[in-house]
Amino acid sequence: MIRKSTHFLLIPIIIALGTCQDHSNFVDIASANPGPVSPIDFDLDSIIKRGSLRVIIDNSSTGYFIYKIYKGQPMGFEYDLLDLFSREIGATLDFHLTINLPNTFDLLNQGEGDIIAHSLTVTKERKNRVSFTQSHIQARQILVQRKPQNWRDLKLHELAKQLIRNPLELIGKSVHVKPTSSYADRLGDLSEEIGNDIRIVQDYEETSTEELIEMVSNGSIDYTIADEHVAMVNASYYSNIDIRTPISFPQNIAWAVRKSSPKLLEVLDQWIDKIKKTPDYYVIFNKYFKNPKIHLARVRSDYSNIFSGNKISPYDDLIKLTAKDLNWD
Repeated sequence: MIRKSTHFLLIPIIIALGTCQDHSNFVDIASANPGPVSPIDFDLDSIIKRGSLRVIIDNSSTGYFIYKIYKGQPMGFEYDLLDLFSREIGATLDFHLTINLPNTFDLLNQGEGDIIAHSLTVTKERKNRVSFTQSHIQARQILVQRKPQNWRDLKLHELAKQLIRNPLELIGKSVHVKPTSSYADRLGDLSEEIGNDIRIVQDYEETSTEELIEMVSNGSIDYTIADEHVAMVNASYYSNIDIRTPISFPQNIAWAVRKSSPKLLEVLDQWIDKIKKTPDYYVIFNKYFKNPKIHLARVRSDYSNIFSGNKISPYDDLIKLTAKDLNWD
C-alpha cells in the first residue's frame, strides 16, 4: 500500500512558511469550463496508474473544510471516508471544490473528477447521468425555519404553534433552494401531493445549502430545505433555527461516478459495504454528527476556512510584526 505524502497548498503565506504538509491536493475549479458531458473512458486501472483519485466535493462542515491550526488539516465526514478509501487503493487525493450541481456532473464526465462526494440524494433523473455507489448514509429532507425572537420564553407547545409542523402549511410560502437540487424536486412533488402551490425560489445557483441555512438564521429568507444530517450539524451553529419538520421519507445519500467507470464503482461498493460494518465508520459518523459542540468549535473557529476564518496559526500577530523586515507577505 502506498502511503500518501503530497503537499496541501491553501494560501500564499502557508506556502511561504512551509507549514502545510498533508496527503491531499486542492484544485479550485470554480471558473472551469465544463466542456463535453459524455463520460470519458477512464476507470480504476487508469486512476491507480495516475496515482491520484480526483474528488469533486463542496466546502462545507460535512463535506470538506480546512482546520488551519493543525498545519492545514482537512476535515469533514465525506473527507474522512474518502481518505480511508484512497489509502485502500494506494492513491493520493485531489480535491476539486464546486457548488453548481449541473456543472459538477459535467466535470465528472469530462474527467475533472472521478467521484462526486456532494452528499447527493439518489434520484431517477440523476441515475440517467451518473452511476451511484451504495448508500453510505440515509436522511430525510428537513424544513429549516427560523424560530420567533422570543422563542426562549416559550413553552414547547407554544413554540410549535408558531412554527410549520404540517407540510400543508407551506401552501403559498416561499422556500429557497438551490436550482436543480433534489430539494426543488421534492417541493414540486409536495405541491402536487397537497394540491396547491408552494413558491419554490431557485435563484441561488452559487450558494451552498449551509449558506442558505445561515440566511434563514439571519432573516434574509424564511425557509430552506436540507438533508437531516446537514441540518443537525448547522442547528448547532444557529440556535434560532428549527429543524423538526420533515418533508420526505428517508432517502439514500451516496457518491457518484461515471457510467464508464464500472470497476471503480464495484470497488467502492465493496469498500462501503465493508467499512459500514467496522468501528471506523461509526467513529467518523459520531465525530461529525453526534458531537456537535466539538465539531462546532472547529468549524466556527478563526482557523476554519468555512466561515472565512482569517487566522493561520496562534503566531500570526508575531509574524506580522517582523514580516516586513523579512520581506514576507
